[in-house]
This record gives sequence, structure tokens and C-alpha cells, in this order.
Amino acid sequence: MAIFGMNGLQFVGLDLLLVFAVYGMARISMNPKEVAAVQRAAIRKGISKGDQSPEEKKRAAVEFRTALLKQMHSGKYAERYADTDKAFEKAYVAKTYVR
Repeated sequence: MAIFGMNGLQFVGLDLLLVFAVYGMARISMNPKEVAAVQRAAIRKGISKGDQSPEEKKRAAVEFRTALLKQMHSGKYAERYADTDKAFEKAYVAKTYVR
């Protein structure tokens, strides 16, 4: 340690910290929640860029929104969305586009 001195010792510590921060143990797999989020994005992208007729796209968007509302009201988030306004839900399902 006498070779480095205090500044050298701080540099070695920061260097090791940088190496572990960059090349540390990173998660390389997705959890089920992330997989579901990716699937939702893929469905929306497929609806918006598909080679379907405009009526089929509208129907697919309504089906997607209906399925999303069912998912909101079931499972572990049911309590969170229990007080959702019915007028909002009706207007949400009536939209015929996806972003």
C-alpha cells in the first residue's frame, strides 16, 4: 500500500468500483411481468401496422382494450381499479385506435 499512497489507493478503489459497475452481475432474463409488457406492445404494434382492413383494425383495437379492462379488474390489481368510473371504461373501450 505504500507504493500507491492515498491518491493511488483511492484510484484503485474507484477503478475496481467502475469495473464491477460495468461488468457486474446483470440480469439477462425477463420476469413474467416484463414478458407480458412486451407482448402487449407487440399486439399493439401488430394491430397498427398489420395488413388488415380498417374495420378489422378497429375491431382488434376494441378487443385489445376490452381484454385490458378485464385484466385490470381481475388478479392482484382488482382492488386498485375497483373504483374505476364506468363511463370512463365505456369511453375507453369505444376508442378504435391504438398508439
